[in-house]
Amino acid sequence: RTCGDWHKAACHGNKQVSVDDLLACAEHLIGRGFTSKDRMAASAASAGGAVLAAAANQRPDMWRTLVMQAPLVDVVGVMRR
Repeated sequence: RTCGDWHKAACHGNKQVSVDDLLACAEHLIGRGFTSKDRMAASAASAGGAVLAAAANQRPDMWRTLVMQAPLVDVVGVMRR
């Protein structure tokens, strides 16, 4: 797949794909010994914060610390405005 295809596959109603990709990357880094769960950190802003927040809720055991700058975590509320 091209990068454009990869991006489109995770757009709109398919945000879980982004969450799954983020978790797979974190698991890969841990599995390869680059880090461990007690040292795993991530940072995201705006819409990326929604992906990070979902990953944190789905796998709270995966992260030592997370930094979300102005996360867009109330997508439904924002879309109603």
